[in-house]
Amino acid sequence: MSGRLPELIDPFRLAEQRVLLDGELAFAAMPRLAAALADAEGGVQVHCEFGVDEQHARFVRIEVRGDLQLQCQRCMGLVAYPVQLTVALAIVGSEAAAERLLGDYEPLIVREERIPLAELIEDELLLALPVVARHADEQQCAPGDWVAGAPEDPGEEPAPRKNPFAVLGELKRK
Repeated sequence: MSGRLPELIDPFRLAEQRVLLDGELAFAAMPRLAAALADAEGGVQVHCEFGVDEQHARFVRIEVRGDLQLQCQRCMGLVAYPVQLTVALAIVGSEAAAERLLGDYEPLIVREERIPLAELIEDELLLALPVVARHADEQQCAPGDWVAGAPEDPGEEPAPRKNPFAVLGELKRK
């Protein structure tokens, strides 16, 4: 199946039928991820391959490609964060079944008949986000933009700081 991705999927049925899903998923369909982005326009390309392996485990292999626009924490400008992730999930119905998994699968515990595909993709993208977004090289940030408290003019003296405990000193004298 190619083109538009379904909103809800039955992962057990799709695995038994060995279905392939290809399409674009908009950031607007992933509100938690969109809140973490500096620019939530566009989306990511998604490829899902459902199947059953030789140990009779139902699985889904998910590939996601795209560029996320994050805010650099040094200069507060936009930084493109390319994402190309691949994850293999075993589709199980309980935590007990997840503990018995063999192979290189992460468990996908499905307790309902149908689950939102966008939430599944969103969870994987949230896990792929960096802890602190920043440009790879400091030189990509504008000079001086990321130095906290730097004076505008290098020859300019910084203003003297007021002691936050001066009020206590005054009270002590009285």
